[in-house]
Amino acid sequence: MTLKSNDSGQKNSVSESGLEDRLEIASKDIQKVDKLKLITNFREKMVELEHKPKTKFLIQGVKEGSMGFVFGPPKSGKTVFLESLLQNLSVGRNAFMGFELEPVPKKCLFISLEEGGKDYRYERNVNQFGLFNEEEKELIFENFIASDHGLPQFITGASDWDLLEEAILESEAKIVVIDSLNRLTSDSNADEQIAKLTSQKLRELAENCNVTLFVINHVPKEKINQELHQNSMSGSRIYASEADFLIGINRTANNSRYSKLIVSRYDKDDIETVNKFEINDSQSVHFLGKVVEKSLFMDIDGRYDNKNETLIFDEMKRICAEREVAQIQTAELSHLFGDDENKMSRVTFHASISKLKKRGVISQSNKGIYTLSKMD
Repeated sequence: MTLKSNDSGQKNSVSESGLEDRLEIASKDIQKVDKLKLITNFREKMVELEHKPKTKFLIQGVKEGSMGFVFGPPKSGKTVFLESLLQNLSVGRNAFMGFELEPVPKKCLFISLEEGGKDYRYERNVNQFGLFNEEEKELIFENFIASDHGLPQFITGASDWDLLEEAILESEAKIVVIDSLNRLTSDSNADEQIAKLTSQKLRELAENCNVTLFVINHVPKEKINQELHQNSMSGSRIYASEADFLIGINRTANNSRYSKLIVSRYDKDDIETVNKFEINDSQSVHFLGKVVEKSLFMDIDGRYDNKNETLIFDEMKRICAEREVAQIQTAELSHLFGDDENKMSRVTFHASISKLKKRGVISQSNKGIYTLSKMD
């Protein structure tokens, strides 16, 4: 009996040991399968891609489902440019600003955290509406959607982000614009950690809602009235590195407007020409053609146009001579700019001040206080 008992015990022990071995092997197999989900070889990926529909480009440089920024100085036409793009997409037109579009109507949502719920924003849309024929107007009614005052003007926490996602999902839109990045955090966008978190949130928003996402951003004052580059955009460099595309919208001192594909993760972006446009009486964009960007910052005879800089510097010299000092405050030059058509705009004024500093003819000692050197 004792021997039997021992034999039985040995059998049970062997049986349990064998089960443990099988479980260990199975566990390794499962781990191997899980590992294969994290990596794949090129042959498998090619087979997978052959059975997937190819991702389409919405416009030049912008793939469907991607996320990026449209940026530029104040009053350059960023909002109007994107409203016009969305309206053209919503009615299924086949071209916009020289770009080919898929002639299939798409549902679009414009989220204006800066203008949302304000009547003048919708009045502008009504003016734009007049450019479309009757059939297209019906498509705009169906496919062009704008946010209302129910959305918060600032996205400051998780509940606000949830509300933003809910609005996008409710709209069933495939293309979304958010105006603007400054409204997506109460912290500084120059902070790298804030930029990482906000970029992650935007990426999640695009993926969760299955949309192409355009976010409006700005340029710092010192970059105004200059050619646009990747480092021209306001905020941390993290935003540019995390984006799938960057599109610049600019307005020069002589009132020339243009769009420029600056960065594209999926398309050629080393393009010499930009797309010049004007904003017509209907407050929509009108494409004027392709030009070399540098040419828009030149005088008509090919020389650099510095008449505003000369005007400002001469006025600085006059005032300083009268007061027998070498310093002057911005407020003392306020008569040079304004809404009057005979005066330069505030944007042009500050851009010219920046150029005078770069040329070394003036220096800035404190905010709004400048010291004169000499004009070259």
